[in-house]
Amino acid sequence: MPTEHSTEPTGSPVPGVIPEPVRVVRDAAVEDQRAASRDPRGEREARRQAREDRRNPSSESPGVMIPNRRKRLPLEAPLMRVVATAGIVGIAVVIAAIMDSQDSQGWLIGLVASIVSLVLAAVLWSSRRV
Repeated sequence: MPTEHSTEPTGSPVPGVIPEPVRVVRDAAVEDQRAASRDPRGEREARRQAREDRRNPSSESPGVMIPNRRKRLPLEAPLMRVVATAGIVGIAVVIAAIMDSQDSQGWLIGLVASIVSLVLAAVLWSSRRV
């Protein structure tokens, strides 16, 4: 003998009423993100673009002396390192000349000039910006 109220749960707050199925409407932006996530290059480019958007826009950012690595010519970075290395040698020569004019010992002049040039060269060549 059937009863009016069933004891089986239907998932509805009202007994005996079956709820409407939930319809999912997909957003076009979500679909674009899913398509980009299938392509590793597209995903990488999207992350890079999002990072640049979070930073200051290029029109508002202060000017820098050294441009971004992506915008440089292929020979520009090695040429910059050579010029900077020549500058380090020049600094060491100036230090040696000043110490020589002060009648310093020869071995001390060589030691100070070489230590200064080594430290500056280490800073230069470890830099990822140049």
